[in-house]
Amino acid sequence: MITQGYLTIATGHPKYLAMAANLAVSLRRFDPKRRICLMHDHGTTPPAELRALFDDCVLLPDDDRYSGCANKLRVYSLSPYDQTMFVDADCLLLSHDIDLYWDALQGYDFTVAGERRRNGFWNQLDIAAVCARFEIDYIVQMNSGVFFFKKTPTAASFFARANELYLHDRDRVSYIHKGASGQYADEPILGVTMGLLGLQPLHKVNDRSWMVTTWRACGFRYDAGSVRFSLRKFNRFLFGRLPTGWVWHSPMVVHFIGLRPRGMYRRLVRQLLHEARTANSRATQFSG
Repeated sequence: MITQGYLTIATGHPKYLAMAANLAVSLRRFDPKRRICLMHDHGTTPPAELRALFDDCVLLPDDDRYSGCANKLRVYSLSPYDQTMFVDADCLLLSHDIDLYWDALQGYDFTVAGERRRNGFWNQLDIAAVCARFEIDYIVQMNSGVFFFKKTPTAASFFARANELYLHDRDRVSYIHKGASGQYADEPILGVTMGLLGLQPLHKVNDRSWMVTTWRACGFRYDAGSVRFSLRKFNRFLFGRLPTGWVWHSPMVVHFIGLRPRGMYRRLVRQLLHEARTANSRATQFSG
């Protein structure tokens, strides 16, 4: 039987474990039939009350070459599932309809929500120069807060190539992540590797976004009755800074960059925790 599950990472500061626990509560709320795995280091080993939120826990082996988001490049061999949806700890699943994406993902070995690009800049990365250097037609620009992979030869080759680029060529295909010394962004490495292997991003399914970040967004709305989250995402800017256009999104997963907007994030977590406690109370009463 094929196993499917969610995988998240919490390493370093204990706040990431708390965020991963909030994510797990949302996954339990909206997709109780799939398993959840926490990948952690020694400092973020979950105590018993949080361990119960996860079906599986995997200790991340010590490796000084990897830090921060670069640890995402190590998930292939560590995931206990045949099919894995990786989700960043600062995300929340806010839809019952995630099966739409699990069904659509069956046609992919590795994919992510993103777009193919042949020119322009991705932060400090000159996309055309990278394409020319590797003789590829495109790279995939994305936010890697959510991605999917299967345990297949193609996905194994993908992660092997991505790790090769990270270990031996990261100064040319990546950049320092958010100014954190020694932490290289995983996203351009994933994007270049997709171009090298000819892998495609997954676009919207039934006009529902897989994942959308809260960066450069506003108009946040959550309808608890219909279980639908929406936000307005700016997509055109004058002089690269002044927003002049936007698009409404209704994502399955919301990626709260920097946990912003904090008020919305906290309200949603409180509501999810309340619903979980209410459900547990009802289950206890029924079993009694």
